[in-house]
Amino acid sequence: MSYDSKKYSKNLTPQETTLSIYFKCSTCGVPENLNGCQNHTGSIDKLQIWVRGIPRSIKNQIISQCLTWAEDGKTHFDTDQYRKGCLKYIITQAPWGETSETFLLQAGDELWDALDMLIPLAFEGGERERKAEDIKKGF
Repeated sequence: MSYDSKKYSKNLTPQETTLSIYFKCSTCGVPENLNGCQNHTGSIDKLQIWVRGIPRSIKNQIISQCLTWAEDGKTHFDTDQYRKGCLKYIITQAPWGETSETFLLQAGDELWDALDMLIPLAFEGGERERKAEDIKKGF
């Protein structure tokens, strides 16, 4: 069997996707006027953006920058820094221009709710997650 680089590589080519931003109605609490709300203020904005996958090594670098150790051995993970780091890497083109620190600091809650859907989990469990008793047994 020969090595097939396409099979073992992550696709980093940016793909166009639609980002849906939901603004809830102040009266009925939902974006779409499904119940005949008389004073409906909700809406849904759809923006075209370009996103790329994030290689595990880049994700690990971002995690390392967000993780600090205290003298007592406790750790602290800066979730905000992780979210912003991932978005700055993932989003390659957007109507707002560069996805910069300044832009993300000014983004409203509705936009953040939509952007959060793009961010990979920092610590994913899975098949490779091992239990302590298995490690002791040498598995």
